[in-house]
Amino acid sequence: MKSNGQENKDHIIYIANAGVLIKLGDKKILIDALSRSDVPLFRSTPDGVYHQMLNREPPYDGIDFMLITHDHSDHYNQEMVISFLEKTPETFLVASEGIISRIRKQAPGLNSNRFYAMDPALRKSETLTIDGVNIRAMSMQHDGEEFVDVNNMAFLVDAGKKVLHLGDAAPTLENFLPFFLLDDEVDLLLANFPYAGVPKARKIVRGCIGPKEMAVLHLPDPDKDQWGWTRATRRSHDRNKNDFVKTTFFYDSGDMLQF
Repeated sequence: MKSNGQENKDHIIYIANAGVLIKLGDKKILIDALSRSDVPLFRSTPDGVYHQMLNREPPYDGIDFMLITHDHSDHYNQEMVISFLEKTPETFLVASEGIISRIRKQAPGLNSNRFYAMDPALRKSETLTIDGVNIRAMSMQHDGEEFVDVNNMAFLVDAGKKVLHLGDAAPTLENFLPFFLLDDEVDLLLANFPYAGVPKARKIVRGCIGPKEMAVLHLPDPDKDQWGWTRATRRSHDRNKNDFVKTTFFYDSGDMLQF
């Protein structure tokens, strides 16, 4: 699944945890790409990848968009994002108003004309189009009762093909029914590992989203997965894969999926 010299095709490169680089046509989009996780179970952006981004080295050169689903340390680190934006004046930032206001406060010298705040109410959506890329932000409740007040946005990015990144959305019907995602004909779903391993979550993938294929994110660090979540997820998925969408598991930074 590593790069095989066909990088001009539409593809996803896995960075860490829920972080990815998406290439659609001539557009490059980062989602949740810069993190320093406070939770040891989940991996942070590798230092080498971070420095590639700051130095604008391929494949992290010419980044058009940076999207942030929510303000948790395993998805977003403010200092890293500011450092990246200082080096990439062409990159548009799409995030919540809370994240953007804190970046403006800490880095007032950044050109905030390239910042776009999206703050739909819970289970509502907002859409914007920038430079030919359509971005739909959908507010979905974060997974876990202790995180019900977290502003989590799922992003549907349309730049010829459609990629849906769920952030940490809870796998509930209440989260998905309002958005009629089946009508969007999603090409690739990027979802956390329960969407591959938990039966009720797999039903949501099939019945509420209907993607052509799926890539699994947010797997635990294998050295710290004392509960065996990765192994259990793979076993559950493999027992049911004939009745499920084509699925790729992202394990290592640099893993690539063409679609």
